[in-house]
Amino acid sequence: MENMHIAFSPPDITEEEIAEVVDTLRSGWITTGPKTKLFEKKLAEYMETNRVVCLNSATACLEMTLRLLGIGPGDEVITTAYTYTASASVVEHVGAKLILVDVAKDSYEMDYEKLADAITEIFVLFKRCNKYIDETAPWALAKDEASKERLESVLYHLCEALRVAGILLNAYLPSTAPKMMDQLGLDASALDLAKTVYGAQETYTVHKGDALFPRIDVAKEIAHLKEEDEKRKAAAEAANKAKAEAEAAKNAPAAAESSVDFTHEEEIDFDTFCKMELRVAEVRACENLKESKKLLHLTVFDGERERCILSGIAKWFKPEDLIGKKIGIVCNLAPRPMMKGKYVSEGMIFAADTADGGCSIAFYGDDTPVGSRIH
Repeated sequence: MENMHIAFSPPDITEEEIAEVVDTLRSGWITTGPKTKLFEKKLAEYMETNRVVCLNSATACLEMTLRLLGIGPGDEVITTAYTYTASASVVEHVGAKLILVDVAKDSYEMDYEKLADAITEIFVLFKRCNKYIDETAPWALAKDEASKERLESVLYHLCEALRVAGILLNAYLPSTAPKMMDQLGLDASALDLAKTVYGAQETYTVHKGDALFPRIDVAKEIAHLKEEDEKRKAAAEAANKAKAEAEAAKNAPAAAESSVDFTHEEEIDFDTFCKMELRVAEVRACENLKESKKLLHLTVFDGERERCILSGIAKWFKPEDLIGKKIGIVCNLAPRPMMKGKYVSEGMIFAADTADGGCSIAFYGDDTPVGSRIH
């Protein structure tokens, strides 16, 4: 059996709270005084109610609540097994019967599927109704016209028992109890605790409705619970992963300041942009120029013809790095005489600055035909 770690929550006390306590002790008021009245006033304003009363402990508040509700001998109070002794001991203080329900698996919360077993006295009534049905056999009475009066009596007692049980169940099953009343021909006002007197309802006009407590397909429910459990685990793992990544990002060294030049050119409109003809070209020849250490002389094929392009990338690329590669070029750039008119450059290749001050060229794969438009 796997042990479950139950963390203890330390109080959230700051220097501000400590200063208030010290101030109160020095004031001479160590019981009910102006600080208490101010606290009650502030709480009432915050909770938008007329009045708040502060007691010396949560235990006292719980017991006062039970007594105001009239809970005492003969009553049952259900609470979770994972609790402080206070919420259990106050039930004993008022003379009621304490019913503990264990927590659900992998949770600190009460297992609500076990709640019905804890509502013992109400379900005693249901069990007695079942036994009453077996004893009176209303299906047999319905076949005999002479037993009509007896049948009506049996059905009335069953309806009346269900009415009382529905009122008592309303605190635990607030969505189901009104449906019980509806099927008995009554409205929600019938759920008043003051109407639990047996015999208070004289007649019934019942009608058929959906099953309130349908039989459970155990195999299907187990499969569903396993699926939900897997979802919860997956969600928890995803949350933990996200948290870990956030922590890693938080503790990661600060990124180096970007050296990218964000100087912008003059804005152009869409029609102007559309005039640019960008295509994929294949480098068929490339050589260094004797006249310049910066320029490479590229002969590229654009799908229709070969053209000459001079590019200042000799510092970062050798001719053999480029020959046979497919690159992006601007095709309709006006021819530009260079090197005192010895060469004419008929386009420009795509290149980008790198963080170290170098140059990077975008190459296209074999599946991209030479001459393809670049958009």
